Amino acid sequence: MSPSKKKKGKSTGEGSQSNPNVNFELWSNNSPRNNGNSPRGGGGRGRVHDIGVSNEEIERVNARQHNVLLENLQSSALSYDGSDKLIFVSSNNLEGAWRNLIRKEFRDQRIIKYFLTSCLLDADKQTGVAVETLVEQLGNPNLGILRLREICQYKISVDAGSKKDTASFQSVIIPFLALLIRHGVRGSTLEKQVNTIYSVVYTYIDTFFHDNIMKCLDELVRRNSLQDRSDKERLLNKDPNIFIPSTFGQPFLTLARFLNELLSRIKEASVNDTIHKIVHRLQSASNAWKDSLMAERQLKVQSEDALVSDLEKRRYYFEILDHEMKKLDYILSDGRKSIAAARNEVNNTVPSELVAQSREFARMNEFERLYDPPG
Repeated sequence: MSPSKKKKGKSTGEGSQSNPNVNFELWSNNSPRNNGNSPRGGGGRGRVHDIGVSNEEIERVNARQHNVLLENLQSSALSYDGSDKLIFVSSNNLEGAWRNLIRKEFRDQRIIKYFLTSCLLDADKQTGVAVETLVEQLGNPNLGILRLREICQYKISVDAGSKKDTASFQSVIIPFLALLIRHGVRGSTLEKQVNTIYSVVYTYIDTFFHDNIMKCLDELVRRNSLQDRSDKERLLNKDPNIFIPSTFGQPFLTLARFLNELLSRIKEASVNDTIHKIVHRLQSASNAWKDSLMAERQLKVQSEDALVSDLEKRRYYFEILDHEMKKLDYILSDGRKSIAAARNEVNNTVPSELVAQSREFARMNEFERLYDPPG
């Protein structure tokens, strides 16, 4: 084979995104498109570099995400299960990158962001080889399961900013849960892998969900703001594709739907006290947010929440959220009833011989008590 043919073959292999063993442009400094201005660029494998985009581009990203959200909030598809109309990616320049990222230990929240963004892009295809490969690898105990555990064990904050060792609740954790309830994931034919994925997250239900996620949600509701107190423009300048929620409606519905999906897959979860506490806290936080929205609307104050200004969108959204919360209440109530019924059954299922002996013993005691011998 001639040198020119060898070179051509090598180039073809490097550009492929269907082979998980190749080095993607995200990690290669040999790519002709690697100019340092793209998240695919870099100065060496395994490094992440600032992207550096203009303020105009940041404004376009903000406007695009906001407009898509407003359109989705009135879409009938919002009422379907899943997160497809709630959490979305505004660019496809990380498509396929998850295949390489899944092989690396997560030590930087930006890598997790890139990974989740790339996963969401393939999950959005809903069916086909790409999404089935994604689910298969996420459920792989030597790859995806390790990464899921790392995310569940990561330190979480609502003010994570660009810290490496802390994951943003708004921009990492919400997209993570959104990925797990994407139609392409939850509706996958690979049931074994999907159940494994949910089982892994369930093992961290106390620390990851109750202690960390609910703490973050409560803090944001208390502030009445979804904003990371770090510099938003600086974050967008580094990561123009970063997901930033525009309404509390996004995390609330994502959390409620994730819990419903979890309960449908793990039967014991309905009798787990921690799950009951989580749902109670979610309902309380939701009520507090509703009250805040009503107060802001009545006072006509400027609000960052996209649901404040449109009454019809708000009514439609709350019908959907209330439906999800009622589903949670029903499943948990049914779980409690099952426990009570089981206990009653155990209490009533006493061996007949033992019952007969007990009754005979009781009759003898009663006879001795009432019998008054002569003299």
